[in-house]
Amino acid sequence: MDHVVVLSGRPAHTRAVFEQFGLEARGAKIRADKGPDRSECFFWAGDVLIELVGPVDDLSEQDQPARIWGVTFVVEDFEALQSASDVAIGAPRPAVQEGRMISTLSKEAGLGLAVAFMSPHPKREK
Repeated sequence: MDHVVVLSGRPAHTRAVFEQFGLEARGAKIRADKGPDRSECFFWAGDVLIELVGPVDDLSEQDQPARIWGVTFVVEDFEALQSASDVAIGAPRPAVQEGRMISTLSKEAGLGLAVAFMSPHPKREK
C-alpha cells in the first residue's frame, strides 16, 4: 500500500486527533486545482502515507465524520495489472508526485471507495 486518503469535514480537528495518537504532520498545503479549495496534510504511519483532505474552512460539513475516501497501492507493472483485471483500470498518467505514474480503478468496480495504483516512489526504489 502506498497511501490512504482520509476525508474530513473538519480537517484541523482530525489533524489534532492524529497528532494526539503520535502521528507527525509532514507537510500541508492548500489545493485549488480541482474545484473548491481544499486542505491537504500528510502523515507517515510506518511505510504508509496518510493523506488528510477536507475543506479549508473547518466549519463546513461539521456533521460529516472523518472517513477513508480512497486507497492507493504500489504497482510495478501497469500492463500486467490491466491484463489481469476484470474491471476497467485507467491508462497510467503522470501523478502529482514527480517521477511517478498513477492509474485509477473504474467506479463501475463498485467498491465504494476510490482505488488507485501508483508506480514505486523513486526514493524507495534505491
